[in-house]
Amino acid sequence: VAHEDALGRLDAAAGDGDHGATMVRGLRAANAAADAATGSAGDLLMTAGADFARAAGGASGALVGALLTTTGRTLRSG
Repeated sequence: VAHEDALGRLDAAAGDGDHGATMVRGLRAANAAADAATGSAGDLLMTAGADFARAAGGASGALVGALLTTTGRTLRSG
């Protein structure tokens, strides 16, 4: 949250300037999912990743969501 405006300014140089807001939305959703999660660390990351992707949307949401869910899946498989 502290860097939301700075990320937006950097993104505005080559894009639409919404990267900071996108990341904040995604991280808030992932944090809420993690707070409510039960189960293993892998389960937590899979849930947080899916919620990040849904809340953030766009390419950043898909990429960060995939990172979190893939990490969670890897942890679950052991």
